[in-house]
Amino acid sequence: MADTLLFRVENGVGWIVLNRPEARNAMNAEMRQAYLDALA
Repeated sequence: MADTLLFRVENGVGWIVLNRPEARNAMNAEMRQAYLDALA
């Protein structure tokens, strides 16, 4: 399964990118948890 949430840092800026185009980037429980983990 491809990563549904991508995280990177460029020039001191953190980017969180939703990567679930088949569902129009709608969040499911797994994606929500990954998002919260990325913010921590």
